[in-house]
Amino acid sequence: DGIPEINPYGMSVTVNFDQDKYAINDVSDFMKYYSKMTSATNSVKRYWLRQNYVLNKDLVIDTSIMEKWMPVGAEQFAFSGTFDGNGKTITFKNVKFVNTEEKYIELVGFFGQIAPNAEVKNLTIVGFEVNYGKYTGTIAGVNYGKITDCCVKESKLNNSLSTGFFVGVNYGVVTSTKTIETSVGEGENAETTTSPASRVLLSTIAPYIKTNVVNKKVYAGGIAGFNFGTISKVKLEGSSQILAEPATTKGSIRYLGGLVGYNYGTLEDCYVESGNVY
Repeated sequence: DGIPEINPYGMSVTVNFDQDKYAINDVSDFMKYYSKMTSATNSVKRYWLRQNYVLNKDLVIDTSIMEKWMPVGAEQFAFSGTFDGNGKTITFKNVKFVNTEEKYIELVGFFGQIAPNAEVKNLTIVGFEVNYGKYTGTIAGVNYGKITDCCVKESKLNNSLSTGFFVGVNYGVVTSTKTIETSVGEGENAETTTSPASRVLLSTIAPYIKTNVVNKKVYAGGIAGFNFGTISKVKLEGSSQILAEPATTKGSIRYLGGLVGYNYGTLEDCYVESGNVY
């Protein structure tokens, strides 16, 4: 119930293997590799979690493709390859992660856990929704590796102990290596703003982090719930909501922040435009 502990799953068994690169050119490719990385057969899962992937097309994941999301690298083995989003977007439409009594997953995100040698980069994820996990983030539940130049939008994350729009708990690096220019207005009145590539885009669809966990320590932040590593050059654009309802969190100790809920690491050059934390 206290400070999140390092989860050793996969740290010693998914490294130092030969790696190949696989192109994801459409939803069919994505589902082929996704099914291998989430396979019930450990030898299959281990092999595919250590490979390198590049996304070559924007994808939409809806209920015609799957009914429920299962995080990649969520259980015995962490994701230890590279996932290059290549500037493309994966959009979730009505596909959510929901824990059940029959199968409870602690590490919840697009990736459950990212290993120290792994990197996720140049990826945008839209519309990711979660209902209950221990460590929860849009990109990853727990990150030991690198998350670089990624963007999340319209996430709705419910009822976790440590939650952030990027990661639930960060031991690694979350950063930007480039900037994005955005033009506002037209003609002589046009203005160009520059933002880091790693961003949380907070739209009118009202992304939020909510928790009603009882009698626990709760950590929630705009980037990470808990940070032990390095977070730099990340911006929250727009207005977010980070909520811990007093009536339903009776007995809980709440650590809430615009950037991180609780910090033991390094925060550099990060920004929050606006938001509500309560």
